Amino acid sequence: MAVSTPIYNNVWAALSKLEASYGAGAAVTAGADAQLLADRCVVATSFNDMGARTASAGTTGQVPNVAPSGKVAKTKLTVEGRGLGAAYGASAFPPDLYLWLQASGHLATLSTGTYVFTPQSVPAAGYKSAYLELYGDGMKFPITGALADLVWRGEKTGVSLFDFDFSGIMGTEAEAAVPAATYLAPTIYPPKANNIALAIGAYTVLRAVHSFVFKVNRKIAERTDQQSGGTSGFAFGDRAPTLELNIEREALGTFNPFADRDAGTQKAITLALNGGSNNKINFNAAQAQCTKIENVTLSDAVAGLKLTYELKTSSSVTDDDYSLTWAS
Repeated sequence: MAVSTPIYNNVWAALSKLEASYGAGAAVTAGADAQLLADRCVVATSFNDMGARTASAGTTGQVPNVAPSGKVAKTKLTVEGRGLGAAYGASAFPPDLYLWLQASGHLATLSTGTYVFTPQSVPAAGYKSAYLELYGDGMKFPITGALADLVWRGEKTGVSLFDFDFSGIMGTEAEAAVPAATYLAPTIYPPKANNIALAIGAYTVLRAVHSFVFKVNRKIAERTDQQSGGTSGFAFGDRAPTLELNIEREALGTFNPFADRDAGTQKAITLALNGGSNNKINFNAAQAQCTKIENVTLSDAVAGLKLTYELKTSSSVTDDDYSLTWAS
C-alpha cells in the first residue's frame, strides 16, 4: 500500500483590510495586505443553531437535524509589537497593528509624527471592522465583520506580543496554498522588554519587572438574525481594561500599593518600550486604581508582587482610560 503525502500546517498567512461597511468584506492581495503573524492562526467555526429537532413519536432516538445556521468564526491572531522604523505619516503606519487596533475598537490619530490609539465608545461613523483572509492547514478561511478584543503582553525580557481575539462571520472554507506575502518593514525588529521604562504615580520602578499584561476586556456580542442566514455578525459592548504587573517588591516607604488599594487612590501609569528611532511603544493610563495584590515568589527566591490595576476614565463622558502610542 502506498503511503500518502501529508498536508502540512507549518506555514500560514493573514491578509486583511478594514471594511467600508460592516460585513462588506474587501478585496485583498498578498502584495499589499499581508499582516506578519507571530504564531499560526487556528480558526474555530461554529453555528448559533445546529438545526436540532425534537425526537419523533415512535423512537427515543434523535431524528436528523435540518441545516445549521448562523455560521461564525473565532480566531486569535498574534503579532509582534514593533514600529515602522521610518517616519510615520498619513500613508506610513505601524506595521501589522494599524488595522487590527482599529478593528478592536480604537481610534487611530496621527499627531506630530506619532500614531495614538485611544478607545472608542459608539463612534458616530460606527466601529471599524476587518475582513480576514487566513491561510493555514492547506486551506483558506474568509471572515467578514471581524471585531477583536485586545491583549498586549510582555514576558520576561522577550519581545512583546499583541493578541487579537477576533469574532466574525465565517465564509466558505476552501483548499488553497499559502500565498507568497509581502510584509511591511520586515527588517525592523521589535523592541524587547529588557529595558522598559515603568512609572506608577511619582514612583519610577527601579526594581526588576518580570512581566506585564494589558487587557482591554471588551465584550463582543453576537447578533442573532432570523433574516440574514442566522447571524448579522457581532457588536462591541462595554470594556473593562486592566494592567497586570509582576514586579519585585519595593520597601513600603518608597512604594506602597497596599495603601493605594485600600484608599482607592488613582495613579497615572506609564510604560514604554524603546527599540530606537520610530520603533517605540508608549502606554499611558492616567486614572489607574490598584484593586488586587498577590504576594508571589519571583525567580524562585525573590519577594514579588502581582499587581492588578483597573484603568478608569476621568469622567462618565470621556474615553481617556488608556492610550497606546507609536512614537518617533
